[in-house]
Amino acid sequence: MSEISTKIAQLRTLMIQEGLVALRFKGVDWFAWATGGGSNVVLQTAETGVAEILLTEKNAFVLHNRIEEPRLREEEVPAEFEILVFPWQQNLESEILSFLPKGKVASDLPKPGEVALPASVLRAKLVLSEVEILRYRKIASLSATAMQAALARATPETTELQLASFGAQELISRGIDAALVLAGGEWRVKKHRHPIPKNVPIGKSAMLVFCARGMGLFSNLTRFVYFRDLTSQEKDGWSKLNSIESAAFAATKSGHSLQQVYAAMQEQYAKLGCAEEIDRHHQGGPTGYLSREEIAGPFAAQKMLNIEANTAFAWNPSLPGQKIEDTILLGATGIEVLTSLKPGMRDNAWTQR
Repeated sequence: MSEISTKIAQLRTLMIQEGLVALRFKGVDWFAWATGGGSNVVLQTAETGVAEILLTEKNAFVLHNRIEEPRLREEEVPAEFEILVFPWQQNLESEILSFLPKGKVASDLPKPGEVALPASVLRAKLVLSEVEILRYRKIASLSATAMQAALARATPETTELQLASFGAQELISRGIDAALVLAGGEWRVKKHRHPIPKNVPIGKSAMLVFCARGMGLFSNLTRFVYFRDLTSQEKDGWSKLNSIESAAFAATKSGHSLQQVYAAMQEQYAKLGCAEEIDRHHQGGPTGYLSREEIAGPFAAQKMLNIEANTAFAWNPSLPGQKIEDTILLGATGIEVLTSLKPGMRDNAWTQR
């Protein structure tokens, strides 16, 4: 069976188990997952796209207006789906209702009369197939290469806005959406965990952050560049962050909960004398078709009740002016860093020029 046929069969099995007559997927993330990397995106910042998926016991539809029909049919929608096209002047919601069977309908963005996706369906998106893992490796590698190329163009006189534009350009030229690009220079990165780029020179150091989306999959990574020698405090900070990230990696294993990973990171922060820093930024969590499918914390997870093999994560411990972030895969034999320039090797979080 193809990837798409396998997913449709999996969803229909879950529909029977959950007593559902139909599933509606409206979000950008679910459309990409169900279509094997297809996109319903026109406006990059939108939560929903220009088409949605309706799955019943007998039918698998992609529904959209006539504006998008030629492009989606040719470029985004696999053959397993039947395309239903409506005039753009019509209310798509009312048209969709006419195709819904009577009974319980679940949706990722439920409207009145619908229910939220059950946990079993939510978890289906988290566990990656072999073909998805192959796509992820490619997208993550391209994102890491784009990051390296963008930082190589920077000088101390480069502004944060220019550095962010370098990042976006390098991603888009490789066919990857620049879903989020943050750039912070030596002054602002010490004050703000999320430095929205400004028209100020970066100075002698800078941070560049990507949430990069390719074929629906997110590569999350953060890198720093220094145009000077590191201070002793910075060297100590990188040592601490490596230690915290290693604790997160060690705790990311099948059967563990996200709470356990968070607790391992919290313990390591405390051992290193910086316990309060865990409160100043979230520590990451599972990733995939969303930049973060869920955020780990001391609370119980809603989607990932227990960690399973073939799931992706992006942990991001941070200290003032410093952060480590990569996208990793928990495979059958352990952790694989996806956002690295050389397969099987873990890139340094910072470079010196």
